[in-house]
Amino acid sequence: MSNHAFTAAGDAAEVGIISLDVVGMNSLKRAIDVVDDSGVELLIDTWRAEDGYDPSKGGRPATIQPRTVLALMPLLTIEAKPLHIQQAVNIITDRANNQVLRALGLPQRHETDYTTYKGRQAWYDKVYRAWNKVKDVVDPNPTLTYRKRLTTDKFDYLVSLANPEETRKRYLRLTMFTNALIAASLRLLPEEYRDAWTGDVAVDGTPVLAAKSGNPRDRKPKRSSDPDAGWYIREGDHNGDKAKSAPKKMNWAYEATIVTQTFPARQDYLPQLIVGMAMDKPGHAPADRAMDALQHLIADESVPKGAYIGDHIYYPTSKPEKLQIPLRKAGYKVMGDLVKGQMAYRLPTTVHSSLTAPSASLAGPPAGASPVLCSPPARWIETSITIFSTVAKHSLFK
Repeated sequence: MSNHAFTAAGDAAEVGIISLDVVGMNSLKRAIDVVDDSGVELLIDTWRAEDGYDPSKGGRPATIQPRTVLALMPLLTIEAKPLHIQQAVNIITDRANNQVLRALGLPQRHETDYTTYKGRQAWYDKVYRAWNKVKDVVDPNPTLTYRKRLTTDKFDYLVSLANPEETRKRYLRLTMFTNALIAASLRLLPEEYRDAWTGDVAVDGTPVLAAKSGNPRDRKPKRSSDPDAGWYIREGDHNGDKAKSAPKKMNWAYEATIVTQTFPARQDYLPQLIVGMAMDKPGHAPADRAMDALQHLIADESVPKGAYIGDHIYYPTSKPEKLQIPLRKAGYKVMGDLVKGQMAYRLPTTVHSSLTAPSASLAGPPAGASPVLCSPPARWIETSITIFSTVAKHSLFK
């Protein structure tokens, strides 16, 4: 791909027999509309102010605002490209004509350097800093580093520096941020499809794979480069940290608690899309994570409340005050497994799985894709943006 494959007006030009992969305005507009409708830019600005940032003190305004980098990431997902900083930079330096640059709030091609090595490196740095403005205010573990494998002693020391109240605050921010993006993406659906949903939801956990090498199960010197993930197993509550089986039967991962729409069999032509998400280590406080993933739906009076469907990890295993009681107070009817000896009739496994395995509705990233940055907020945001692409690329919009 040529770095100079544009006309003087900033439009795509052909070089030999190769046609430049120019960004489509329709795809970009869809990504920008979701970011704007979600209100996440205002959330980021509010949280930065809460953390002490004062824009009136020092420095010139940033060239790339959080809104721009937030629009670039869904755009990459729509295009089935990996969510890498370099891919976002490539859009700016190689693939954006002047119309796209204007929509992103960036200088025109003749107004700055997009082509030299120095210029391209400068744009990488700008995108990287803009991404970190987003990530830093929602990172539940800001004391940890994910750039290298920590020694066990160093990891324990950094964990000891964490403030539990600050960790919880940032976790709630991250949950609000991701679910705002998911909710905005659902509003892309035509009104007749949105109105057809009566509020029935299925909830289940699905692994989000982390680094290949997990934390050792003893006091070996090195921790994983994703040290706050956990061992995932399919059996039971998915918590492999307390399992006796060998690590080769497990995956080092985070667990996304996913909430999906469900419909009666007569409406099985409707898309069963993801409407909420929370994340944690596998099998850690699943009832709490289910409530976190549902909280924005519960708080929104315009969202219908129907049946809650989950497997035994959520009901009846969880304590009533953790899940069943607040769900019923919110207006949901709770459906779940019964313990052995109480079952009059049990759903066939295939039916049960289709109701409580929402990962089937999650459009995965391209093969070999890795997170934007190696950290939990990046993986979490990547997952929510990928969920957005499930809606954006659905056949309803083609």
